[in-house]
Amino acid sequence: MANRNRAQKKDQMANYYNVIYAFIGICIVAVGLSLFSPKKKFAEIAAIDDSAIMVHNGYQYQFKQGANSLFESKTLADVKPLFNNALSDSERNHVCKTSKGIEEEESITVPETYDWRTAYPDCVQPVLNIGTVANCTASYAYATISTSEDRICMKAKEKVRLSTQEILECDVGNQGCKTGFVNKVLGFGQNKGFIPEECMEAKEKTDECEEDHFENNECRLENFYFRVQDYCLAAGEDNIKREIIKNGPVVGQM
Repeated sequence: MANRNRAQKKDQMANYYNVIYAFIGICIVAVGLSLFSPKKKFAEIAAIDDSAIMVHNGYQYQFKQGANSLFESKTLADVKPLFNNALSDSERNHVCKTSKGIEEEESITVPETYDWRTAYPDCVQPVLNIGTVANCTASYAYATISTSEDRICMKAKEKVRLSTQEILECDVGNQGCKTGFVNKVLGFGQNKGFIPEECMEAKEKTDECEEDHFENNECRLENFYFRVQDYCLAAGEDNIKREIIKNGPVVGQM
């Protein structure tokens, strides 16, 4: 009996040491990997990860990933500025009536499904081709202008194309292709109005705004522009749905 107990204790100690040795081995391997395969600096990591794309596409997901030519030969540091967009640089944006819990607004029926394009088919326009301008962070401007076009058509029953180029070149509140804010674009539209694209068409690059632009632009001279009456912040999923149903498309941030 004594010999059996000693054998069991010996086996237990052996297992205990094996666990310790295994743990030490894992630590050594981890240290070795960190020393001989150091992590790349942020500025050196490729924007396109072919191995990650391959792994994703190996699973039975509903969509496949692919490389975007815009990001070829670029690092994460190169493309980071492209995402410097935001809804607002201020916390003082007032809340939309559809988000204030007003009885009249809450009475708006939110259907199970709703497609603004189906509700207003005459206002649907082709997807805008913004060109191939490299490193132009202008989604804040294009999204805001496109939404404004939809809302104008919804009320006026007439399609219109507004000038995004004027925002990129002449809106001093934003920084053109570098970065910008939706609320400042809408503020520009409230103060100066948006001119039709025919009076300042899109270009493959942005230039400095001409000093006399607002005095000499054809549409400005004729007071042909669309002024933003007001803008607000819709908060909450159901409230955003009510805002879309009542007033039209909204700008969202991902």
